[in-house]
Amino acid sequence: MSTRRRVHIAGRLAAALVLFLFTPAAPVRAEGVPQHLASMAKALYAGVKGELNEATGDPQQDAIRRRARQILKDAGLRYWAQGEVRQEGAAAAVAKALEMDISKPDQWAMLRSILGESDRGKQIDKVRQWARDAGKPTEGPEFDKVVAKFDKARGDATKDMARYHAMEVGDNKDRLELDWDPINNGFEIRISARETSQGARDSFDLQLHGDVTSAPAIESDDTTLTVRPSDSAMSVLTDEELRRLQGTIFGKWRDGDGKVWEFSSAAGGGKAERPSERPEDRIAELERQIERIRSDKVFRWTNPVTKEVVVQDKFKQLKKPFKYLGEKFGRADGEAEITRLKEKIKEVRAASKPLPVDANNPVWMKEMRASGKARSLNIRVTDKNGYSWTYDEAMLLNGRITAARTLRSMKDSPRLPRDVMRQAIASWSPPEWIELEVRVEGKSRQVYMTGLRWRMMVTYDGDSHEISSIHTPYPRNLRLERAAVKVAQGAAKDQKP
Repeated sequence: MSTRRRVHIAGRLAAALVLFLFTPAAPVRAEGVPQHLASMAKALYAGVKGELNEATGDPQQDAIRRRARQILKDAGLRYWAQGEVRQEGAAAAVAKALEMDISKPDQWAMLRSILGESDRGKQIDKVRQWARDAGKPTEGPEFDKVVAKFDKARGDATKDMARYHAMEVGDNKDRLELDWDPINNGFEIRISARETSQGARDSFDLQLHGDVTSAPAIESDDTTLTVRPSDSAMSVLTDEELRRLQGTIFGKWRDGDGKVWEFSSAAGGGKAERPSERPEDRIAELERQIERIRSDKVFRWTNPVTKEVVVQDKFKQLKKPFKYLGEKFGRADGEAEITRLKEKIKEVRAASKPLPVDANNPVWMKEMRASGKARSLNIRVTDKNGYSWTYDEAMLLNGRITAARTLRSMKDSPRLPRDVMRQAIASWSPPEWIELEVRVEGKSRQVYMTGLRWRMMVTYDGDSHEISSIHTPYPRNLRLERAAVKVAQGAAKDQKP
């Protein structure tokens, strides 16, 4: 996944700058499926539908395939429109990067050959062949620059096209993901099915793998994309295999920026604590107590002749000479008790005002904690410059990691002006959250972790650098890899070559 930092600047008050406080990217949970991803998914599904419908003779695998088909049906994939997928200006951009003159038939043919190759290694070999024909270096740093220009041209052509989309499907909240890798010419449909009931142990992860090729359009500078099933078009991880994968989480991983991430069990390896009572629940109970006092009333009458006083639980009209005195709370201290309960509500609200890391948390840590099943973790991250930090809270549940921390060091956001960061630390408690899931690469079976890192935007004055607010959580992609850890499909245990 891309680790490129995005900085957002919005208008000024006197000169107000809005920056991402610490590296967000595009959110992944959009409601609508981007048209180009829908078209690619529809094309891949058409190519693997026969295999997905085929009976294997293995009851577990057949049940997985039936349920996967149902999830795709419930997601409405059959109704998704399938149209031509174009990358605007991509052909011209790649030709320029490789210094090709595509008005010449042989160079036009070479461009078609390079773009029409889905295997990344073979594609780079064709770029090398072109470099050789053009009298350019074919090895070493100079050739690496040629490849970098090639990749940049292709990446720029897709910068405004979503590469990933995720959606929850059905009451069981199964997960459907569409993942396009334009640099490595891959496209995947991933179905992550949850347990149908607690203890059913019928979760699974099914991936459909596609190869993406492109062709320069004759009438324009664009390219058109085609998706076909890979040679090994489908892979499945059963519930048992997914549970074993959780054991690969612990240890050291590395992200695309070279940071080392170390995961370990928290002291005692216990479950994350379940909160005894949420503030909103306490407030609701106090409000119910007030309502009970108000509804518990008595109605009073007096006889002015005999001085008799009648108290009624339910209002009933009395005949003269009785006079109605009005209603009162049933308990003698009703007014005082309502006042006391209202003050208590104010105290609970004041004490429970959350820090930004809790108030804006986008990764559902409260729900994981409240489940009583999440496992506490320690996560330490060490940058290449030696600076390291840990997360204040981290949990693992069903192969999914969530963690949160409040940023406390100037080194946590080196791109932000120092006086702005100093204010943020002193007065705004800037937060960070991560969510990660352990995955297996479809073709290589390489184990990796993928997810998001969330931070918030900060608005400050461009001249005085005075912060006016922090707001709007935004994510950036996060991918962690660890060398030499693979899972063989259908293997009884993890494989380490």
